[in-house]
Amino acid sequence: MMKSLIRRVLLAAAGITLMACSNNQSAIETYYYALGADDLAVSAIDNQGQGTLVVKPVELSDYLNSSGVVMQMTDNQIHIAEQHLWAGNLNQQLDSLGQEALTLHLPQWSIIESTDFYPNEGDKYWILAINVNRFQGRLEGSAVVSGRWSLVNPDGVVVKDELFNHQLNIPRGDYSDLVEKLKQNWLNLHRAIAQQVVNSSK
Repeated sequence: MMKSLIRRVLLAAAGITLMACSNNQSAIETYYYALGADDLAVSAIDNQGQGTLVVKPVELSDYLNSSGVVMQMTDNQIHIAEQHLWAGNLNQQLDSLGQEALTLHLPQWSIIESTDFYPNEGDKYWILAINVNRFQGRLEGSAVVSGRWSLVNPDGVVVKDELFNHQLNIPRGDYSDLVEKLKQNWLNLHRAIAQQVVNSSK
C-alpha cells in the first residue's frame, strides 16, 4: 500500500516537472528579422552618367550561412542566436537590399543580377562582386559589416579592389537595433560603391 502511494506521488511530481519544462519552453519566443527594402530613403548620385552594372550574388563567410543572427563574443568566439533568426536566406536578403539601393543611387544605370544577365557580343558592362566576412554584432555594443568588393570595367580590367569595414554603435543593445544598424552599414557600403562606380566610369 505504502509503495503504491509513494509511486503515485513520484509520478505526480514527475508530471508537474514535465509540465513546467513544457511551459518554460513554450514561453521562449522566436523573433524573425528581414532587411526590408520597401522604405529606403536614399538619394541619387550626382552626374552619374549611364551604363550597365552587373551585380554578382553576395559571397558570405561559412559561419554567416546560418538562420541565426550572429553575435561576436570575443575575437575568437561567436554566438549564433537560436531565438533571433533571419526571415529567409541572408544571401538573398543582402542581394535584394543591395540591388535596390544601387538602383536608387544610379537611376540612369541598368542594375542587373548576374544570374539574369545574358549579354550579346559587343555589349559593354561593369561587374560588381562583394565578399562579406563579417555581418554581426559585437558584445561591446556595435554592428559590424566588413569584407572586400571589386569592380571590373567593360574592358575586363579590375579598377577597384577594396576592403570595407563599416561599424555603428547599438544604443539600445537589443537584436532589433542590431539588425537595423547592420542594414544601415550595408546601405552605407552601397552608397560608397555607387559613388566609386560613377567616378570610375568617367
